[in-house]
Amino acid sequence: GNDSFDEIEMMDTMPPTADAYHLDSDDSFNDETYEIVPIKQQVGSKERHDMHGQFRGFLKDDGDEFEDDVAALGQQLRDEMYRTLKEKFGFNSFRHRQKTAITAILLGHDAFVLMPTGAGKSLCYQLPAVMSNGVTVVVSPLKSLIEDQRTKMRDLAISCEALTSDLSDSDQSIIYNRLMSSPPDIKLLYVTPEKISASGRLASVFASLHRRNFLSRFVIDEAHCVSQWGHDFRPDYTKLQSLRRDYAQPK
Repeated sequence: GNDSFDEIEMMDTMPPTADAYHLDSDDSFNDETYEIVPIKQQVGSKERHDMHGQFRGFLKDDGDEFEDDVAALGQQLRDEMYRTLKEKFGFNSFRHRQKTAITAILLGHDAFVLMPTGAGKSLCYQLPAVMSNGVTVVVSPLKSLIEDQRTKMRDLAISCEALTSDLSDSDQSIIYNRLMSSPPDIKLLYVTPEKISASGRLASVFASLHRRNFLSRFVIDEAHCVSQWGHDFRPDYTKLQSLRRDYAQPK
């Protein structure tokens, strides 16, 4: 059957160390058609021949470059990655392309993650967030999705907050104050794209985090919402390019 795919784009606020998984802000794409990279996966005794694990258009799956996690990360960081996976998330191993995506992210690369719904794409940014000293900002289109993720993170005792329109001014101030502490005690901060566009106070907090080197990365969840061709196009998603302009380099 056909899989439903979800997209996440992660933009690290530190400059990447190689070309793999790197999406430059000034990249331009033409109409050239690129071949889909086929990836076969065993499901029981049958091979899958649908779109599972494949990229479309100009995207190429370069995850194999990060398959050797020890060579890429070093033994100590690799062990910490698996220890965090077990102790914080309760898993012994990774699924699909989780490990290669997480390895790339831990190395400071930008990453575009395309996975079927339910394949565990959220772990690709949640685990690096736990391992980072700063704040990972997750931009998500729906408050229901945000609340679901916040509940899951709190159940795992992972410090997570959300800045949404239903919070009182006093509750928002508490979160802002926590973000201004050194270091911040929030690992994951969920916001809507509209919140980023409309809130000058949030922009000031981002600038402070960036200046103090506590802004780990931005995660653009449901990244397909940026496309005007989609039924769920969100105009404020197109404004998120300013995040790369404003926070691409450490201050």
